[in-house]
Amino acid sequence: MISASATGGEFVFWHLPDVPGWREILLQISILAYTLNRDMKLCKILVPMLICLAYSVSDTFGQRSLQPVANGITTDSINKILTNIRKNYTNINSKLTGLKIVKDEIEGESTEGGSIEKFYDGDSLRKAIVIYYGELGKAILEYYFVRDAELFFVYERRENYDKPISAGKINIAKTEESRYYFNNQQLIRWLTEKVIVNASQYQAKQVEILEDLKRIKRKAI
Repeated sequence: MISASATGGEFVFWHLPDVPGWREILLQISILAYTLNRDMKLCKILVPMLICLAYSVSDTFGQRSLQPVANGITTDSINKILTNIRKNYTNINSKLTGLKIVKDEIEGESTEGGSIEKFYDGDSLRKAIVIYYGELGKAILEYYFVRDAELFFVYERRENYDKPISAGKINIAKTEESRYYFNNQQLIRWLTEKVIVNASQYQAKQVEILEDLKRIKRKAI
């Protein structure tokens, strides 16, 4: 809480957001506004507007995150984890040509079947690419692993066709991309078309992905 005073001895209180640097700036602006105008109605209108501006600018430049937080992890912690995930993702893909590849077919999980490719660094699973084929589209999922096949990232791309494949030549009518970021077997960030999904949906999606992963790991090595 910040108090601003001026001639006349009247004190006015505003609750300001915890945005680094903006408390001091808004305090000075509010005092100046009251001193110059001596009009409490105008001052009470002006200061909330400045607070909204502070939130907007600070969020634009990354000083404050307003994104949902999942599984009780703070926003700062999530950002650090995401940075590490991106490094591991890049590292694995840069070494794919040197990894052992194991391929297998998937039956009974989609109308047109599917396939799986696993990439191993020695005996350690590092990546798996799963494709499910359907009459009206296909789904491509890439799973990434560290430390004894511990999942840390899933990339999903769904393609919808303009007509059934039985009708002849097809075109991709629509695509949708989703990204799932994991830490210690917990889903901490979910993006669909680069938009963050509400954290209330994370638990169900986490269970779904981990159950699918069990079936994938059971495939031939």
